[in-house]
Amino acid sequence: MMAETREDRVVWMEALQAVKGMFPRMSSSEFIAQMGNTVAVSTDKKRQRLLEVGVTEAVIQDSEQIMKRKFSALLNHLLLLKQKHL
Repeated sequence: MMAETREDRVVWMEALQAVKGMFPRMSSSEFIAQMGNTVAVSTDKKRQRLLEVGVTEAVIQDSEQIMKRKFSALLNHLLLLKQKHL
């Protein structure tokens, strides 16, 4: 979008600056630092739903292990990125 006049551009930029000031920026390292090194993953709701539809306990446990391994790999990747960034 282009402002039609210099005054419109000034008003538009002031509005953008005001909104930008309402949302302070956070670096990715600050964001990751707030995450900490642990992530809790609950499979309770998933387990309950699978039981309701008749899935066996063995299949539920296998599914939970797959999901936990994927989340663990993701967390490890994020921690490596954090270390690289620092």
